[in-house]
Amino acid sequence: MRRSWGAMIGPVLGLLAVAGPVKAQEFNAEHWAVGVSVGTDGVGGDIKYRVTPEFVLRLRGAGLDFNHSVNSDDIHYSGKIKFATGGGFVDWHPFANGFLLSAGGLGGQREVDLNGSPAASVTLFGHTYSAAEIGAVYGKAKLPSAAGFLGLGYDSTFVHRGPIGFNILAGVQLSGSSSVHLTPTGLLANTPQLQSDVASEETKIRHDLSFTETYPAISLGLTYRF
Repeated sequence: MRRSWGAMIGPVLGLLAVAGPVKAQEFNAEHWAVGVSVGTDGVGGDIKYRVTPEFVLRLRGAGLDFNHSVNSDDIHYSGKIKFATGGGFVDWHPFANGFLLSAGGLGGQREVDLNGSPAASVTLFGHTYSAAEIGAVYGKAKLPSAAGFLGLGYDSTFVHRGPIGFNILAGVQLSGSSSVHLTPTGLLANTPQLQSDVASEETKIRHDLSFTETYPAISLGLTYRF
């Protein structure tokens, strides 16, 4: 009986030894994937190419467009945030599994349109102006068009058995300081004192936007491998 079991197990182990690598090779045959995701940079799409089990090249485009209101020194600003960016990244899977470290760069439009509505009177840096004297305040805050990226996350695209994968990525977009320009439209718009106070207001808003120099980039997505 022992000889018969041994005679059966030997060929089976031999078949598994041959079939195992073939199945793994088939599983790893796909190198391309496309995906969609949503994150702090907006709704986006990705194209991925697996170079090796450890390295994946990724292209991403994303857009963000929504309204956000803030108050600053008695002026109510209705802001419209507009991002339209694209970039290239290298995703490193050091253990050849889903865990990854990512680095790359992106560029495009990253700005906020500002429309200020003053109260009955506005005090700017110790100087009080009536609504008619300062008028509506229009402006734009621009983040640098180019930024670097560093992050980490998990991506099952090329390690999951089925064609559908998911990913989560958290990191920061690294760039310089924003530029801010405000234009009052009231009766005193062209006076030196109001222009000086508006320049100080621009500096204050630019300081408030300093967090964008390390803008948090978090996204969740699904991918299809082919």
